[in-house]
Amino acid sequence: MHRMIETLPAADACRDGHAARLMQDLRGPHFGGGLYVECPCCRGNTCAQREMAISNWSRINGRPVPKAHVAAVRRVG
Repeated sequence: MHRMIETLPAADACRDGHAARLMQDLRGPHFGGGLYVECPCCRGNTCAQREMAISNWSRINGRPVPKAHVAAVRRVG
């Protein structure tokens, strides 16, 4: 089961300009669960942390990773 956590700001739109949203896959981590960002045309990788999911999304879509997310990802891992 999946649920939407939040709609991301316009700065986080995909390359084609579609609005992005942060989603949660409610399955356990061993079964592919976690957080990911998606839009109508693409989807990012599933990650354990919100910041990692948004950073991954930014890289996939050729956007700079927000500085707040870079610092959080470095702390995690």
